[in-house]
Amino acid sequence: MNRSGYILEFPNVASMAALLDGSPTLNPYAQSATQEFPLGTKLIQGERTWRYTLNGAGTPGPGTVLQTAIVNHAEDDLDLVVDATTAIGAFTISLTSTTNGAVAANFYKEGYAFINTGLGFGSVYKIRSHAALVGTAAGSIFTLYDPLVVASTIGNSLWGLRKNVYDSVIASAAAMSGVPVGVNMLTLTASYYFWMQTSGPACILTHAAIDAGHKAMAGTTAAQIDPSVDNMAALSEIGWPISICDAAGQGSLVFLTLDH
Repeated sequence: MNRSGYILEFPNVASMAALLDGSPTLNPYAQSATQEFPLGTKLIQGERTWRYTLNGAGTPGPGTVLQTAIVNHAEDDLDLVVDATTAIGAFTISLTSTTNGAVAANFYKEGYAFINTGLGFGSVYKIRSHAALVGTAAGSIFTLYDPLVVASTIGNSLWGLRKNVYDSVIASAAAMSGVPVGVNMLTLTASYYFWMQTSGPACILTHAAIDAGHKAMAGTTAAQIDPSVDNMAALSEIGWPISICDAAGQGSLVFLTLDH
C-alpha cells in the first residue's frame, strides 16, 4: 500500500522480492510496451478496482467495454490426454493434443489447465510455461505453479486449457465472443500493458439511454453498454448505473461489478 491509498494484490506468479526488484511505477492511467506486473495483479483504491492486463491487437478508446480474447484452438475447454505417469507433488504434466491443431509455446502461460474428466476431476492449475502443441505429437510438457494433488497416469483423466482472462483482451463484440472483463480508461496501444477497471464507478460509452432501475448490459452493441431488457439471454450484466444517461454516444457513470 502506498501513500496515495493504492493497494496491490499479486497473483501467485513470483516471489515478492522479484516483483519489487524492478520498482515499477504505479499509475493506473498509464500503459507500457513492457510488462511491469504479473497479469491479473489487482489494484484497489477506495471503491475502485483495476486488473493489470495485456491489450490485444486493437486500439479501443476510453470507456470501452472489453472482453476476453477469442480462442479458436480445439484444445481450449476440450480434451488433452495424459501421456506419462506423474506423481503427486510434481510440478509438470505431459499432455498430448487430441486434434491436429497447433499451439505455440507459452500461448497459455499464466492461464489454466484443468481436469474435466476422470481422476482429479475439478482440479485447476495455473500454468507457468509450456512447450508447443504440434498436432497429435506426444510429450508437450506443462510446468505448473502448484504441485499436482492427484497422481496422473496414462488414460486416467482428460485435461482442458484456458488462456488467462487478462491476456490479449479486445473490445467487446455486438454478439459477445468472450466474457466481459472490464473497461479501459484511455486510448490503448496495440499489445501494450495497462490497468483495466473491473469494479466501482467507471465512465462507459453508452449506446442507448439508461434509466434508473435498469442494469448496464454488454452484448448488444460492440464496445458499449445498453439498458437491461426483458429477454437478456444473449447479454452479460456488467454493473448498474449511478447516473442517468439520456442520449446515445455519451458516457454513463456505472458501478462495475466484474470483480470483488
